Amino acid sequence: MPGSSAIASAVKRLRKTEAVCFDLDDTLLQTAYLTECAVNSATKVMEDHGRSGAIPKDRIGDVFWRDGETQFKELLKVPTGEIPAEMVLSAEETAYANLRLYPGTIRLLRLLIRAGMSSAIVTNGKSRWQWRKILKSGLRYFINEVIVSEDIGGIEKPKPEIFEYTLSILDVPADRTLFVGDDLGSDILGAKGVDMMTVRVLQGKHAAERPSNPEETPLLEISSIGDLGFYLWRYSRCCNRLK
Repeated sequence: MPGSSAIASAVKRLRKTEAVCFDLDDTLLQTAYLTECAVNSATKVMEDHGRSGAIPKDRIGDVFWRDGETQFKELLKVPTGEIPAEMVLSAEETAYANLRLYPGTIRLLRLLIRAGMSSAIVTNGKSRWQWRKILKSGLRYFINEVIVSEDIGGIEKPKPEIFEYTLSILDVPADRTLFVGDDLGSDILGAKGVDMMTVRVLQGKHAAERPSNPEETPLLEISSIGDLGFYLWRYSRCCNRLK
């Protein structure tokens, strides 16, 4: 944990915030949990068809969110698309049934709106899945802009182009834009590379990872997304408007 002087220094920088950008998966949305549920559902379909263990469980989640039926068919080495289709349908239904935002997410986004700050979600992944998660979770109602990597030619974080594109859409300088994410490589490294302020949230599958170099070290680390408001609004120049 950083000392009080380090936190005070971080908060001082956060006072400049005019826009906040968020990663989606494991930052706002409990993706690790819903992926686990989806994987268990797809695994059961394999077992029901006598294909137990044909695809390792740690591979199923990535295939589901990325290529789905096509890769499942290749990995299972089956002649028809029946089992892969059933796996995807079952996994999708289960995932959406277990769609959950992290506690405090909606309250934080409401405060952003009330403070007059711009907001964006910047996420890697397939457009159809990312948009469905954003729409079904209700996040779209609270967010100004959504940038999905597939929608802009497959440019993914941490490439600087996706962050630069986001800044151009928001029309806010990088040093007055805060990026909040859980992944040291994709989120923190990428955002710092274009001079954004960064806050890392210790949630999801990357929570135990530690920065390996200064480029991956965020301005501030918080234990949950709901804690961001404490650091951002209690000390920011807009706090008087939020009392």
